[in-house]
Amino acid sequence: MNQQQLHSPLHYELIEPLVKWKILSLDNLMEATWKIDKSSNFYKTIDGLEEKGLISAFHDPYSKRKYVYLTNKGYETLGAENNLPINPSTVIHDTFSSENAFHFRNFPFTKEVLVDHEILKKYPMIGHRPDALVFGHHKKDFTMAIEMELTIKSKERIMQTYSAYNASSFFNNVLYIFGQPQAFETYVGVLENEGKALNHSKFLFVFMKNMYRRYYETFSAECYHNGNMTTLGKLFDIEEKLPGNKSGMRVEHVPHEYLKEV
Repeated sequence: MNQQQLHSPLHYELIEPLVKWKILSLDNLMEATWKIDKSSNFYKTIDGLEEKGLISAFHDPYSKRKYVYLTNKGYETLGAENNLPINPSTVIHDTFSSENAFHFRNFPFTKEVLVDHEILKKYPMIGHRPDALVFGHHKKDFTMAIEMELTIKSKERIMQTYSAYNASSFFNNVLYIFGQPQAFETYVGVLENEGKALNHSKFLFVFMKNMYRRYYETFSAECYHNGNMTTLGKLFDIEEKLPGNKSGMRVEHVPHEYLKEV
């Protein structure tokens, strides 16, 4: 039987967003395909596609959520390229990177969001490649890099990245996102103590205390910018929380292996 006859076109449409976003939770995948008729049972269909080897799954140990991504067979079936495949050693980082980028796509100031493999294809000479790029408009057009940091790297490596962003005219800003206070404090400290010659207004640091439980307080979380504590909500003139930012859940301890230098 021809591979294209294994499933209906609807089934392929359900997983097509994974070509762009790489890896998504089932909730986000359903949101990405909200215009598609899911009367055929979304979850049963996803299980069937997994059994056929078109997608693989990752179960997040902290939130207990299921994330899915395309296999090589899935990419071939959809006629898409797999330039930056999911690496099992970095899959947790990939889920956070894709999830944060996915949330940014519908914010009021956002024009376009690119994730890592799209950046590689569209801007192969960019130099340092961020986890995601946000093109938007707030008072004026801007290009903002997003860096998802689950580990604490050495001061030398942090400064190398800071210097690359500081020297680049392509990026207006770079937003660092953290789920652990130790990482947040370290990166802010390196900028303040080691990067005094850099343009500090270019850098934003957000600590989402509930992030490991997949609660993204994007606009209300603490944000350090240009020597002051603020929020992205204040910086972008957004007062209320947007979808995906509900919190109120207690955060359990996250093992320190996430904070080791890599």
